[in-house]
Amino acid sequence: MKDHLKATTTRNERSRVNRSRLMSADRKFAQVITSLDPAARLIETRKLSGGISAEMTAIRYGDSQSESTIIVRRHSEKSFAENPDIAEFEFKVLQFMQQAGLPVPHPYHLDVTGKIFKRPYAVLSLIDGDAVYAPDDKNQFAEKLAEMLLVIHAVDGDSDLLPDQKKRLDKDLAKIKEKWDHTIDEETIRNKLKEIWPLVKQNQSKVLHGDFWPGNVLWRDGEISGVLDWEESELGDPLLEIAITRFDLLCICGQECMDTFTRTYLNQSQIDASNLPVYDLFASLRPAGRLGEWARGWRELGRQDIVEQDLLDCHKIFRDQAFKSVSYT
Repeated sequence: MKDHLKATTTRNERSRVNRSRLMSADRKFAQVITSLDPAARLIETRKLSGGISAEMTAIRYGDSQSESTIIVRRHSEKSFAENPDIAEFEFKVLQFMQQAGLPVPHPYHLDVTGKIFKRPYAVLSLIDGDAVYAPDDKNQFAEKLAEMLLVIHAVDGDSDLLPDQKKRLDKDLAKIKEKWDHTIDEETIRNKLKEIWPLVKQNQSKVLHGDFWPGNVLWRDGEISGVLDWEESELGDPLLEIAITRFDLLCICGQECMDTFTRTYLNQSQIDASNLPVYDLFASLRPAGRLGEWARGWRELGRQDIVEQDLLDCHKIFRDQAFKSVSYT
């Protein structure tokens, strides 16, 4: 009986702590609403799934006349530590992309004061739509992703706002690593890239989203309704962006879907694709040390069929194809 009472007490204490944390968080979100509209009141908060680099919370609020929903976007502690200006940068990028006519969240407000949340946060509009992780028509899915990417890459860039891709890649290759991810043959990939980098520039620099994968694309009624998460946006060769998306499509939809995406983009663009295998190798470095985390992420997104071994198998197919093609360039 005493053990039972002890366990019950512990559970009750945990429940009180959880309620306290929830109430504390809601109070902060209520302050966000008040700072935007003193007459409005908080109705409901809902954490959105899918975010790794940032936490997204939908806030429903209103007054006696109407109700609305906004998004509060807060970058993770890790992202903020890597780039203390990340919230301000993404906010400015969203302003730029919206003015260019792209389907991005409207950036309403940026708070860098630390008065409500310790780290800066942005208030954004809610875009109606859902991410698709298991498309019924994989080829159509791939074609529309490629067409959206072509629209993004057609935007006139701003070198004062967007960082240079080549400088980032130079820095990454020069980085001294103490530990390699041998499961993806990381050392071999990096050594090969060091042999052939830098490349002779063959394509004009384009505006790049930086992380164009299915989790950052919203769909409504079979069409793309929004593109999210622009904190990795830059100017550079679009082949790297294509390569990043290619790997994700291979893992979740298969080789044919990946090839359809690639073919659709290249057939409708004027770019030289001869260096695509090189950028495939760069893209294959992105999951180094994180494939287990990626696999857990896919399960959380409802793809229980994607396990770490599947990602390892896809990665081997992807890098082997790249190595084979690079050897002939």
